Amino acid sequence: MGDIIFASSVLYLSAGLLWNLEWRDGRGVHFGFTETDWPRRPDVPSFTKIIWYALPFIILAAAVMIPFLL
Repeated sequence: MGDIIFASSVLYLSAGLLWNLEWRDGRGVHFGFTETDWPRRPDVPSFTKIIWYALPFIILAAAVMIPFLL
């Protein structure tokens, strides 16, 4: 039971940080919750600019889920 709680906590944290990644002109890639106007999203979506920063969060989520799927 403890493994499931730990895994779900890691998934929630990873997903929350991934969801908050954004790119803004003049600031670059950062977490959106550090902006004063958060939760306002940038005007121009830029997933291609944050993909390399998002990849560790995606890999972490996948690594946590794999043992439960096997």
